[in-house]
Amino acid sequence: MIRALLRAEEPEPARAPEPPARAVEAPPPPAPESPRVEPKPAPPPGATRESKSVAAIPATFLDPSALTEKPRPLREPRLDLLTPILARAGLVHLVLYINEHGVVEDVQIDSATLPPAAVERAAAIFAAVPFSPGRIEGTAVRTRVRITVGAEERGKED
Repeated sequence: MIRALLRAEEPEPARAPEPPARAVEAPPPPAPESPRVEPKPAPPPGATRESKSVAAIPATFLDPSALTEKPRPLREPRLDLLTPILARAGLVHLVLYINEHGVVEDVQIDSATLPPAAVERAAAIFAAVPFSPGRIEGTAVRTRVRITVGAEERGKED
């Protein structure tokens, strides 16, 4: 029997910001000739601020614990497709990266005790499953979801 379990990630503990590391200046490497150094013009004040604000918007996938509505599969995953290639019992822990439209953008394999072919098949099965997107106060957001897929030992048939 094959089972899949969606599980919420444990929220990461809040960390106090670390103080900035003190820079140690290294002596410049010896130059064979003194190269001509031209000063770079300073960017206009507005340009620097704009580029920093754009870089400050991360394209992150949120933890389900931060959501008011968790993503849900819109159809059952085809776990029966794993049965023919299972050689033994085991588990695979997957991380699904679901975008704000409910599409799985990426699947990462966290750990596995199943054979590599079964692990790859499980990742492909969940990559094809459409989800309802995770939401915060009604707004669809990108979400990171952990899934455990397990295969139990088959009983001997007489």
